[in-house]
Amino acid sequence: MNSLFIDIKYANILSSRLELFKVKKSNPYLANFRCPICGDSESSKFKTRGYILQTKQDLFFKCHNCGKGSSFASLLKKLDTVLYDEYSLEIYKLKLAQPFVPKPDITKIAKPKYIDSPLGKLKKISQLRWDHPAKQYVLSRKIENPWHTKLFYCERFAAWTNSMIPDKLDTKKDSSRIIIPLLNKEGQMFGYQGRSLDPNDKLRYITIMLDDTFKLYGYDTVSYNKTIYVVEGAIDSMFLTNGVAALQGDLLAVKSVLPAERCVFIPDRDVRNKEVMKLAKKIIDDGQRICMLPETFLGKDINEAILNGMCQEEISVMINKNTYRGLEAQMHFSTWSKITT
Repeated sequence: MNSLFIDIKYANILSSRLELFKVKKSNPYLANFRCPICGDSESSKFKTRGYILQTKQDLFFKCHNCGKGSSFASLLKKLDTVLYDEYSLEIYKLKLAQPFVPKPDITKIAKPKYIDSPLGKLKKISQLRWDHPAKQYVLSRKIENPWHTKLFYCERFAAWTNSMIPDKLDTKKDSSRIIIPLLNKEGQMFGYQGRSLDPNDKLRYITIMLDDTFKLYGYDTVSYNKTIYVVEGAIDSMFLTNGVAALQGDLLAVKSVLPAERCVFIPDRDVRNKEVMKLAKKIIDDGQRICMLPETFLGKDINEAILNGMCQEEISVMINKNTYRGLEAQMHFSTWSKITT
């Protein structure tokens, strides 16, 4: 079974909602009916200028009266949301059963332009003294020791950055930062984040991309064959098995390089933040799995919950218990976001 088979199945189910529906051809599929968007014609009840037609392996809707056109899925969602949820679930199950094949040019894009890694000039956090400010910061965030070999300390962040990208940053106000490298599948750096050690620094994080490519922390270790947990911050992702960080507010941006059907998107638990609520609704409307962390979660994000006493196992169980999709996610969102009607 493929997606075209599912499209045709639901087109035939939807036919009872479409006036004068008739299948003109089976291969390639072509059906004709009165357009439900414009009503087709006020002067004649027998004109049928709406079509569902097959293009390669997809069905599309087109009306030759009002000119409206869309994917079949969009038409289905507009006419019957319950049927659309059932359709989306079948499509999701089909994608889940198929192995994910990364886009062939991803690795090519991600390769840096530098032969010698600039990280070689820096010390790993694991190499620093226990009383070093960078080491103390990492320990204060309860980041476990295996990660200390993947994080670095940079004494002069702007100067180090300018050694790779000339005149990128102003060196007059240079400062030290912890380096969180973004690595490709070959372990080569295509970008990095610099985390300030100054509590008064307005720019806590600075993200630098060495190539015109995607932002993603954890790309070097993520497994496509397991559930992928997507959060915003790199440190949060360190406490999740097969976790990655989008490094930006729009978590859905990772869809360009990761199989969305494998992902669980985890926005912060901050129902008073309008941007968080917009993001959650966007994830739900896109048909993706979303974790809406409950009030019993001890923090607005993963790391804060760790600092407040939760363990990784507790967090994992809570995430899995509070993950929703489709109609169930829409219903739960109204409660989670404290929206009353």
